[in-house]
Amino acid sequence: MKFTSFIIFLLVANFCSAARTVQFMYFHKPADAPEKVFMFEEKKGAVEVELPAYNFTQAYDIGPGQQTLFFLSSVPEEGKDMPKNPPKVNIPAGWQKVLVLAFRDSSNKTMPIRFTAFNASNSEFGKGDTLFINLSPKVVYGMLGRAKVIVKPGKTLVTKNASSDGKDYNVTLWQMNPDKSENYRFLTKVFRNYTNRRKVFFVFMPEGKNQPDYYVTTIQDPIPVAKE
Repeated sequence: MKFTSFIIFLLVANFCSAARTVQFMYFHKPADAPEKVFMFEEKKGAVEVELPAYNFTQAYDIGPGQQTLFFLSSVPEEGKDMPKNPPKVNIPAGWQKVLVLAFRDSSNKTMPIRFTAFNASNSEFGKGDTLFINLSPKVVYGMLGRAKVIVKPGKTLVTKNASSDGKDYNVTLWQMNPDKSENYRFLTKVFRNYTNRRKVFFVFMPEGKNQPDYYVTTIQDPIPVAKE
């Protein structure tokens, strides 16, 4: 009995390890940005990953535990060290599904890209949920169906149970400064809820504008896994 339990434990552990994934998207991607880059895990070889502009990629497997992912535009020649100061992102051990956003970073001379990771594990961001990522200096608040929304500048929020599966729901959002001044209606729209899709709702400041805008993309489950 003890031996059987041990085998079951190993199978479960291996399944959880294999299911750990990361997906990528380049937000506000410049015209000269690369379509693909190479991702390096510590003590592992390189994996070529895509950086699409408007949707998240298929899922790429990463190893268990605390991970630091490094990125380069090409694989260093054999025998040569990795260039100094490559873009990198830290992935906490408890994150089983990860979304990584790429942003332009002209200060990095090795590769002008910055990466930021978000926890997309099922326990945090499940099917039918909406993840708000507020990249603006404004507070966004209101109602997403029957779910209350308050997202401060630079913060994230996951809303759950906005509506029943397959049903339309109203979205009414306002935006204001953190000191509660300049309080304006931001968005009035109708969304539809599907429990096999997760929404990512970006709030951002368009270049040269003083009022925020938004962009919504969806992630469909089950997530396709990229083939190496």
